[in-house]
Amino acid sequence: MHHTRLDTAMAPAGLMRAALREAVRWCEGRVAFQRRLIDQPLMRMVLADMALDWEGALALGLRVAAAFDDPGQKAFARVGVALAKFLSNKRCVQVTAEAMECLGGMGYVEETPMPMLYREAPLNGIWEGSGNVICLDILRSLTREPEARAALEAELDAAKGFDAGYDVVLERHRTLWPGLPADAEARLFAERTATLLTASVLLRTVPGPVAESYVRGRLDPERGGRWGRRAGWTWERSWRRRGDGSRSGEAGGMEGNGRSAAPFGFGYVGRRTAMADDREERIRERAYRLWEQEGRPHGRHEDHWHQASQEVGDELFEQQGATDSDERRGALDGGLLPQDALVAPGGPAGSGLAGLGMMEEPEEERAHRQQG
Repeated sequence: MHHTRLDTAMAPAGLMRAALREAVRWCEGRVAFQRRLIDQPLMRMVLADMALDWEGALALGLRVAAAFDDPGQKAFARVGVALAKFLSNKRCVQVTAEAMECLGGMGYVEETPMPMLYREAPLNGIWEGSGNVICLDILRSLTREPEARAALEAELDAAKGFDAGYDVVLERHRTLWPGLPADAEARLFAERTATLLTASVLLRTVPGPVAESYVRGRLDPERGGRWGRRAGWTWERSWRRRGDGSRSGEAGGMEGNGRSAAPFGFGYVGRRTAMADDREERIRERAYRLWEQEGRPHGRHEDHWHQASQEVGDELFEQQGATDSDERRGALDGGLLPQDALVAPGGPAGSGLAGLGMMEEPEEERAHRQQG
């Protein structure tokens, strides 16, 4: 097993999160047709749909990371990391491009971080094996290592009974490929297997509405090929609190895994934590000053952004009394996952959402997570 491959499987989640945050922040301030973009139903649909891929990549990456730490799961880790790397990197390029489109022309120019994220998005899909190499490696692992195939099947079976739609798609998948596919079908097999594996992890680890939405949005062929095209979804019902404070997932009798319908990031759009807002503003101001000090050069500004991120990160950690700022500095870089999202590898992906700067975790949800 190669830990570098695990890096390339996890990094897309951080890039998607960074691109998504830029899109959300822009939509919070941009007004069109007398309403903020974030209040437009179609834009909310697109953003929430994109967020599913981020949530899935994070959950699957943490599950594979947990297998790397467990010698008894070496067989699953071997094939799981390849599946995660393939799917997450393919999704990352698409999500980053869609997030750039949310910003319009401003997302294309160098005054925002989006061009940097867009250039970075394909890198991890090429590093440590491009798409074809990874897909053929998956087939080779399943052919040469019967224990890897058994571990993968067990992981897929672990979510049976959680969602009827998942069970149907899993059965179709096994009917289509009772054995392993020919090399020419390796990509199709890898994509569908990785998507099923992601759904399995989500159904077992995250709040019901998020997992159910992933199943409907990624396993249902009616979804279409782009975000926001799935007809019949009611994101407001699934991911927002009702006016009376109760959860729509609970009140509406949604079938699921029996866990509480915890809010997802876009149910709380606009409730970014004060710390996240302050951090981002300080980084932007510092980057602008660095740019001015160098005579306002034309072209790429990644160096200014990264230097500002590092300086602000060190300052914040010093204020908190941290002594390992070099090691933890990446938590404040817009392109990396925050440390609290990785506290418990393999744990519920939703447990780290409050640290992503996109939502503030409600007290009752924090208490529920700590108890369970």
